[in-house]
Amino acid sequence: MGVCICEKHGRSGNLNACAHVAERIDAGTLGDFHRFAYPFPILVCRDCLNNCGLDRFVDHPELAIKNVLEMDDKILDDLWTACERIEPLRTYCADCVAEIEKREAKPSGSS
Repeated sequence: MGVCICEKHGRSGNLNACAHVAERIDAGTLGDFHRFAYPFPILVCRDCLNNCGLDRFVDHPELAIKNVLEMDDKILDDLWTACERIEPLRTYCADCVAEIEKREAKPSGSS
């Protein structure tokens, strides 16, 4: 995970989002998305997940068990290639996105 300097959180981790999720983040929501930790933290919508070929990595056992340094080179290359198809990527403060996630996770009607 990279580092950014956020106006609100100061030094924070960052993550990337496809343009569709980025629009939602800018509006203060997240909605439906999939998060990948490898090869870098990224949030993608269902369309980008399917159109870029990332859907085959959703439940991939190599990603669930091994870290990026232990992954099979072919799998890592395929994952990088799929991630490179996502254009454009936007970078966000991970803490800002976490606040949106937390807010959306609250059950309806709770304070």
